[in-house]
Amino acid sequence: MVKKKLEITIGDLTLFEIKQTKKGKEAYIIFPIPDLGTHISLHQSGKMHIKDKYGLKEDITEPRYESVGELLSDFSNFLYTPKAKEVICVRYKMSTGVISGKKIDLLKLFDYTHLSDIQVCEISTALEKLSRRQSRTETYQIIDPLKGRIILKPVIGNIVFAYPTDPNSVNNLFQTKLGRGLLNPIDRYFQKRSDVIDSWLSQIPTDKIAKEVDGIFENKVKEIEEMIKNFKKSK
Repeated sequence: MVKKKLEITIGDLTLFEIKQTKKGKEAYIIFPIPDLGTHISLHQSGKMHIKDKYGLKEDITEPRYESVGELLSDFSNFLYTPKAKEVICVRYKMSTGVISGKKIDLLKLFDYTHLSDIQVCEISTALEKLSRRQSRTETYQIIDPLKGRIILKPVIGNIVFAYPTDPNSVNNLFQTKLGRGLLNPIDRYFQKRSDVIDSWLSQIPTDKIAKEVDGIFENKVKEIEEMIKNFKKSK
């Protein structure tokens, strides 16, 4: 019996639904692909898989690390010590329309129309902002333009967890235990069902979504890009 349900959307498009059983022992991520029944099952026993009603199945393995050192080594491509004295701090508000009942609209996740604060700040100040508990109404994005990284979280000492902006970032993520155990099986499944999934994706009004996204982000993204360009010139 389902106890909790959460729908993830992009505007009017449902990407997937998350359902949890009444006792909380199992959870399901359901993709609304017509006539396929694709879902990810997460069981209390630790067994996980992505499967459809025709029996195509890929097992998912939970990543387990024996030590903090092993974890840090596995994510070494996403860890570094910032050398810059200054970085760009972006403060933006969380849109109040993100969560509506049991639905989250990703288009409204970050409300760039209310972006009011883009500034150069000292790295120590930036990391302090990230270390603080973020409120439900606003959060920060820290950009290190000289390294091409978005700093997400301080880890240990001066080491931070940051997402590189180069194209190899996704490939590096797939090489971690998380990638090999979770992302790769899901990717293999979708590759095997690519004909059905591509047909489903072709019905998505991408032009309409792109237009809406551009309307929200275009001006503010240009503002951030201009500041990054000027920042690099001054160094």
